Amino acid sequence: MAAEEERDGDRRVRELVDELYVFRDHYFECHGVEEAGRKQRDLTERMTRTLSEIAALEGSSRNKAQLLMLEGKALNVVADYSPKAEEALSKAVKLDPGLVEAWNQLGEVYWKKGDIAAAKTCFSGALNHCKNKVSLRNLSMVLRQVRAQGDDHSKNVFASVEQAKLAVQMDVKDGTSWYILGNAYLSLFFVTGQSPRICQQALSAYAQAEKVDLAARSNPDLHLNRSTGKLKAKKLHNLMASLQNKDLSMYKGRTYTTASGQNISLDLKPLSTLLPGANTGTVVLGKVVFSLTDEEKVPFTFGLVDAEGTCLPVMVYNIVESWGMLIGDSVAIPEPLLKEHSVEQKGKSFSFSSIRVETPLVLVVNGKKQSVNSQAAAIVAYKPQTE
Repeated sequence: MAAEEERDGDRRVRELVDELYVFRDHYFECHGVEEAGRKQRDLTERMTRTLSEIAALEGSSRNKAQLLMLEGKALNVVADYSPKAEEALSKAVKLDPGLVEAWNQLGEVYWKKGDIAAAKTCFSGALNHCKNKVSLRNLSMVLRQVRAQGDDHSKNVFASVEQAKLAVQMDVKDGTSWYILGNAYLSLFFVTGQSPRICQQALSAYAQAEKVDLAARSNPDLHLNRSTGKLKAKKLHNLMASLQNKDLSMYKGRTYTTASGQNISLDLKPLSTLLPGANTGTVVLGKVVFSLTDEEKVPFTFGLVDAEGTCLPVMVYNIVESWGMLIGDSVAIPEPLLKEHSVEQKGKSFSFSSIRVETPLVLVVNGKKQSVNSQAAAIVAYKPQTE
């Protein structure tokens, strides 16, 4: 086969995969928000067509590792873990251990699979071959997910910020790197006592991501994380539409074990149906749209909006100082305790309802139960009587 034909075949496969990712990242530049529910279906269909075209071009390329990498990258375009992508990319790195892009894609596959240690190994290994922004920013994300406690977790977050900074330094016009730096600063914000200075650094990074990169402007997570709760109607609609039953995680079976050890059945209900007091047999699910904190740090208050659009403040007690919520997090609350409040201020009366949560341990955040490290330890104080 002529060398020119091989180069043309390799070039065309690369173009097809690049076009697939452009379709994903710029979807809402060509589609209205009312089509948000179709994006994954449209992307899957586009991926299937791309893979068919790649298969047709397979005979025109002799660079097997590169072809496997691009096939795996195409399979990896969707949000869910793909065993086929893992298989193709694993073969690619075995054939060519220096293929950095394959290591980065394989790391993302492991990330989706939930194998954080393997993902970290892939990104670190890629950096051993070549310093690159993709490995740096992905390693930044992985470091924040590594299971660690206390000081080790804090060290990982600080290291995450440093990796993200390095990624930005390599390409100051890459919006994705700026966005991940913003996320790293946001994590640091909660780890270091919620300093306003660090919060401002996160907001500045998000603003820079939106400024330098058109694709970043279309990233809904960027806008959610930089938001202060004043969400525009379209953004709020996207947030509500993204709620899924998988966010219920341990409450999927609609059962709950009470503090007394009693097992009760749970029904998923809208926030609007809650009654004052404990709503036994109920679980609510929503998205975080704002968070509030004061100098006392407790309670941590966040706004929860459900699929119907009802929004209530949720007040969480008995938390460690570093615990918090991010805009866009999914939260499930079993047996929500609804409290009613009346406030008099400058001659005016204000009434509102809120959900009181005694411990973060009952919450399921983004499909995950909160660890015991999120709950503050009990402190016993003794005050001697004076005569």
